[in-house]
Amino acid sequence: MNRSRLLALVAAVSLVFAATATADPTADRHDLKWFVHTDLVSGGNDLAFYEDMIDAALEDALLLLEGQQGPVDSVCCQKLDKEEHAPGVTLSTFGTPGDGLDVVDGSDYSTLQGLGGSGTRAFLVDSILNCGGSSAIGCADLPSCNSSYDDDPDLILVVTLDANDSGVLGPVIAHERGHNACLQHVANNECELMQGAVAGGCLSAGECTSFGTARQSASGSCACHAGTTQGTADPDATACTDGPITGVCSGGVCGETPGIASTELIACGAPGAAGGETTDDPLRLSSLTGGWEDLADLGITLKALDYDPDGDVLYGIQDAAGADLLVTLDRSSWTVLTSTALTGHDDVIAMAFDPGATSGSGDDRLLALSSDGTFEDLIEIDPGTAAVTLLGPLNIGAPGNFTGLAYDFTRQRLYTSSVANTGLYEIDLSSCGNPFFCNAASVPGLGVAREDSSLGYSSVSDALHLVGRTTYNLSGGGTREVSFHDTIDAATLTETFSVGVDPYTPSGLAAIPVPEPGRDGALLAGVIALAGLARRRRAS
Repeated sequence: MNRSRLLALVAAVSLVFAATATADPTADRHDLKWFVHTDLVSGGNDLAFYEDMIDAALEDALLLLEGQQGPVDSVCCQKLDKEEHAPGVTLSTFGTPGDGLDVVDGSDYSTLQGLGGSGTRAFLVDSILNCGGSSAIGCADLPSCNSSYDDDPDLILVVTLDANDSGVLGPVIAHERGHNACLQHVANNECELMQGAVAGGCLSAGECTSFGTARQSASGSCACHAGTTQGTADPDATACTDGPITGVCSGGVCGETPGIASTELIACGAPGAAGGETTDDPLRLSSLTGGWEDLADLGITLKALDYDPDGDVLYGIQDAAGADLLVTLDRSSWTVLTSTALTGHDDVIAMAFDPGATSGSGDDRLLALSSDGTFEDLIEIDPGTAAVTLLGPLNIGAPGNFTGLAYDFTRQRLYTSSVANTGLYEIDLSSCGNPFFCNAASVPGLGVAREDSSLGYSSVSDALHLVGRTTYNLSGGGTREVSFHDTIDAATLTETFSVGVDPYTPSGLAAIPVPEPGRDGALLAGVIALAGLARRRRAS
């Protein structure tokens, strides 16, 4: 079999439950035999540590392959499985101490080809110095390809701790397995899984078919895919069962409830990634995969959005001359129900709902950012009267720097998203007016600095969702704008998922609980009111 190397990925509700699909597509299964270099196994980083790392990455890879990242994406019924080396053993070491194979260079691939026996072998190393002539965070065999299934089993792929440290190990695994399946680099869409520089998740229908030719077997199914062929997802909030998981579909993937899939995200936005788009469409986003659909044309430009779970009210800020408008929206017809002027404020850019300490509406308030051209002011809006109270300007004078706002009412903490520093700031509400400014401080350890970002908080999954775009400088000149969906655990303020999605421009984000299905898929009355339940890992 002729092999060549490809340049590797570089680091650069309201819903009604549908019946569970009666015929799901059969899954193409990819059995990967995993190895970690012996020099990486030391101290607390034992094989169990790397087992957890790889399991989490394979879950993220599944969300990219099986899930949908927007209208251009085809869902692919592909499962990446860990093959057992021996009964109960799914991860082994390779190499010898000090042999240098933990840092892979061009001459090391022939050595790796001879390790681990037959089948597809996946090697976790520290870094890659040379893959097709450049440094990389992953590298893979690109075999001589045809349309036959199951005829090219002995392949390797190499992924790195560098990829894990960058939060993209899952996308890199999916990308490199795509090379094993004869897929080459593409540059026709910003969210493509197989582009060479950014960790997207989109695949065309043809790429899905090609991906399947690298399978070792076909068994099981994808519970949230419609019909018997790949390419179409069941509607979000469809009741589903997939292995040990009983829950609801979100972006083509069966997610546990309560959990991330228990939240529907609504953005005011516009298809297309470029700045300056008219954000007059409501977009429904999958909280699990980042995939989205355009629901309607509102006919008005919205700049901010959030949801009152007590009163089941969706609030928006409408752009208007002289004074912006506080509006409420009907989520069935997507029409404006009420509209009230925010006197003295014509540039309100972000909004978050605070339900107060009680379940009644008397202590409800809307927190918002309003720009005066010098500082961005934190204001309080009475939801009933639209009366505005100034809480104080942010202590960082950078108009346009802060664009999203979310209130974690489980912990009574306010966050704003930014293109600066780590991308997320916490605003200390107790500091407002003492003596004047509201103190905002960057949350350390994150890497979610996004342009035109919006932010929302879900108490059901206890997660912050951030959407926005990043502009990359291309090596050959020019730039590329990529839309991202980031999920942040609100308890630990650590990122749990990040993916490049089909381009759109957000301008506000609201998290709405999805009704919980019964075991038979029937709709239970009410909405989920549980808080503090973080995302659980799902098996594939």
